[in-house]
Amino acid sequence: MKKINNLLILSLIILSIFMLTSCKQEVEEVFTKMPVMHINLDKDYPLKNINREDYKKATISLTNLPDEYMLEEVGAEFRGRGHGSWGYSKKGYKIKFNDKQGLFGLSENKHWVIVAGGHDDSLIRSNLAYTIVNDVLDNIKYQTAVYEIEVYINNSYHGVYSLFEQIRADKGRVDINSKFNELDTGYLIEYDAYAEAEGIKDIETFTVPGLRYHFLIKGPKMADYEEKGLTEEEAKAQNAYIRDYVREVYAALFKKDQAKFNELADAKSFIDMYIIHELFKNSDTGWSSFYLYKPKGDKLYAGPAWDFDLSSASREHKNRGDYGYSGFYVSGKASGSAYDASNFTSSELYISLMEQSWFVDLFKERFLEVSDAIKISIENYYNKISTEDYIAAFQRDAERWTKSSNLWEREQRTLKYWLNKRIDWLKEWCEE
Repeated sequence: MKKINNLLILSLIILSIFMLTSCKQEVEEVFTKMPVMHINLDKDYPLKNINREDYKKATISLTNLPDEYMLEEVGAEFRGRGHGSWGYSKKGYKIKFNDKQGLFGLSENKHWVIVAGGHDDSLIRSNLAYTIVNDVLDNIKYQTAVYEIEVYINNSYHGVYSLFEQIRADKGRVDINSKFNELDTGYLIEYDAYAEAEGIKDIETFTVPGLRYHFLIKGPKMADYEEKGLTEEEAKAQNAYIRDYVREVYAALFKKDQAKFNELADAKSFIDMYIIHELFKNSDTGWSSFYLYKPKGDKLYAGPAWDFDLSSASREHKNRGDYGYSGFYVSGKASGSAYDASNFTSSELYISLMEQSWFVDLFKERFLEVSDAIKISIENYYNKISTEDYIAAFQRDAERWTKSSNLWEREQRTLKYWLNKRIDWLKEWCEE
């Protein structure tokens, strides 16, 4: 009888622990206003075996949302994403749904990304940059929407992630009607230090005299040329068309030919893109994730903006020169600029443009026009993330990954102060 009682007591203890654990997870999900994404890999495939090349089957659920936006075990494929950020414990991932999904009421698409913010202890730098673009810098089109979510993978809590629309030439994304086997079609290209190693030369990638890295054609996706029925010669002809156009733009730029540059490129989009990069002192402007697009029969445009975690005095940004809120970092050549301290990531594009008085004058005019609105956008974003529910979510992320109780909070507070001081400095410079 004593043995039976002991077994009964042990069973009750185990049941109590299980119930407490379940309740804790339920409380986290019920009382956070941050949406929750559950990613369950097929047949409990181990997350540690996920890589950046191979998709694995998964189901995706979205909860803590109005009913019309919730998902329940929707079929998808799942893989890793990112370059330098892939080395962190908290990794980013790519989601490819089996059927198009309009997450959060956005345009339907199969392709989405969840970004971990491995370089960014505030978890919000890119989110805030994209928010400013969407709110204020309207000469940059096709910018991703921004959603903070909490993520569970295989029922294990993985913290706060940012859900973004993957940049691609597609309806509802960079909507430029990219087609194969047409020379004058819509093109989406990325200036990317990784392009040479990852793309097919003269089909996916091309070079421009005066630039150290390659461009990668993202739309049409030239790697698929064979399955789209193109010969190698036809694919190379399409590559050559956009290559030659972009070379003309940069030739005009480096020759300081204002009329030719404005004939071939949309200066307003390049100015807005410069504003967001210089505002954040983005150290990757001349490295990668710098997108341009050309609609059929139209000019070359800058955008969408992407990847701002190595900026604005973030942890690793501090190893790349002057991270104070004053000075010109992206376009400058002074001590502490990207050109001086991180030359391999400096932007030949904006160094050259800001040496030309016409561009400087337009930059000054535009920045003075939008500076107050940028401050309002920043304030509104912070109001959103400063609720008790968001704070609790960021704290859970900290407990999961950094073991530091207030690093994220300190970083978010510092970022807000830094950006507002940066705006003041740039505004004062523009008014001189």
